[in-house]
Amino acid sequence: MGCKVKRNKKSGKLAFRIFWNGFPGGRSWETTDLPDTPENRRLAEAQAVLIASDIKKGAFDYCRWFPYGNKAYLFQPQKIPTTTAEYFEQWIQEKKPPFVRKSLERDYRQHWQCYLKHRFGSREVASIGVSDLKELRRSLLAENLKLKTVKNIVAGTLRAMLRDAQIDEVIKRSPFEDLPRKGWWPEIETPPPDPLTSEERDKVCEWFYKNDRHYWPFVTFHLYQSVRPSESTALEWGRVDVDAELATIAKSRHLQSDHAPKTRAARRVIHLKPHVAAILRSIKPLRADSEPPVFLNKLGERLNADEFRKNQWARVLRVLEIRARDFYSTKDTAISLDIMDDVNIKKVAQEAGISLTTLERHYGVYMEKMVQQAERKVQPKVQRKKAAEGKANKNDSLAWRPRRDLNLKPSKKIMIAKPLKQLMFQSKSRRETKICFPEKSQIHP
Repeated sequence: MGCKVKRNKKSGKLAFRIFWNGFPGGRSWETTDLPDTPENRRLAEAQAVLIASDIKKGAFDYCRWFPYGNKAYLFQPQKIPTTTAEYFEQWIQEKKPPFVRKSLERDYRQHWQCYLKHRFGSREVASIGVSDLKELRRSLLAENLKLKTVKNIVAGTLRAMLRDAQIDEVIKRSPFEDLPRKGWWPEIETPPPDPLTSEERDKVCEWFYKNDRHYWPFVTFHLYQSVRPSESTALEWGRVDVDAELATIAKSRHLQSDHAPKTRAARRVIHLKPHVAAILRSIKPLRADSEPPVFLNKLGERLNADEFRKNQWARVLRVLEIRARDFYSTKDTAISLDIMDDVNIKKVAQEAGISLTTLERHYGVYMEKMVQQAERKVQPKVQRKKAAEGKANKNDSLAWRPRRDLNLKPSKKIMIAKPLKQLMFQSKSRRETKICFPEKSQIHP
């Protein structure tokens, strides 16, 4: 423990080498603005004696000797944010990739700047109560915002910030804990799937094959495989096996940034359909590493699903006179048509990366259609059978009669005169043919 005067080799100025248990690692290097001269060295050594004396007494105050030193941040009292705006600036620094998705950070900032800052920015965090939450919900709905947007602002951004404020001991209790868990937000209707029909899918694939073949593999992959646009744009050649017809979904790309998939079930292995695997084999580079993306734009860069939706997808639907749909509907198309083709339901859910409950809730109507199609296939056979039965009832000669047993009883024997003098009869009990050699007196002349 102590303090020594040294010379900084880079700057040539005097520095203090301090050894103290209060530092992480037990030592610190503090450079001064004094050049290394005999007079300055005597002054620095006198100051080093005083510092060493305080360290031995246990009264060393780092901030008093070095208020702007290298370790000052360790001993300065942390400022507790008093207003909501101050806490938000501190809180948002932790809400960045890779800790959260880039889109989530964007939503937090947009909600704060547009809807929360002018309402709560100058107020203390602890002053926000349940009545403020109710007034916020009412005022946002009065601005003609959709209920889902209002819920994302209040129950998403503001609730997450107040939850972390309680963890950081800025407030004692979050006002959201005093709200009822059920019933405070009405149920938000989820738009149903809007897939393309089988004929529309064929038209779209044919158009891209004839007019824009560069994007034909990308469109075909989406229309036949149950993947999200963010999953296909993040797909790399290292995770595609065209020979085994398998592809691993392990990443999701949004806002030009790669993240983990949307859900745990979304991390999966999908089985490529044979013609899709053949198309991918045709575009695979000869020397494909593990990192290059599978789908590129015409400039050779990684494909952006949002730009493709605006520039290519909407235009093709308009040219083909197909009702406008979002590009995400390609996943609905693949799922619904697989169900209609009588593919195993569990396999469809695994390929799409969703649960069976979710599949039944959103795509149950297509399961019913599949059952109706199966009934239509079976119905003609049943009708033909009923018609034949009705015709037989009208005609007595065609009516059903019990089967007559043409086999003779084992006790009776029919003697047949043959050159070899063999006698054959069939046993009714064992259904076996027996060969007998009777006496000459038993053979008919």
